[in-house]
Amino acid sequence: MRRNVNMPFLFQCLNRIVNYIIMESWMCRISIQRCMLLDRSISFLKNAALKSLEYKKQLLIVQNQQADLTTFESNIELFKDSFLKTYGNAVKKHQEAIDGIDKAISQLTKIKEALQLSDKHLNAANNKLTTDLTIKRLTKNADSVYDKLIEIRGNQ
Repeated sequence: MRRNVNMPFLFQCLNRIVNYIIMESWMCRISIQRCMLLDRSISFLKNAALKSLEYKKQLLIVQNQQADLTTFESNIELFKDSFLKTYGNAVKKHQEAIDGIDKAISQLTKIKEALQLSDKHLNAANNKLTTDLTIKRLTKNADSVYDKLIEIRGNQ
């Protein structure tokens, strides 16, 4: 299990270890080879710590890029849902308008047919008025009325 280590603290500890080893080497007469070996070990640890820090930076960059990608995908999904909803509403309203136009055309056709039939009836009534309205026809089987109309006509 890895623990997060504070890098400045690690460098401080390594620096103290180096100083302690140097002091001990003078006091205890540690061989130069041992000091070099310890120095290499400490350098190795220092380089490993620096690489670990670099890896952590790269990991942070990748995590930020992943977060950006997730945000981008979320934005695309939101746009797509919004667009589909708007498109669906537009298609619905378009179909409603077409149905309304079809209904209006049907009603206007019925009104036109009714007006044409009314015109036909008015023409028939007018024809009856001009051809069938005669004194002779009106007074058929009414001889006394016929005689009175003839008498009135003669007086004029």
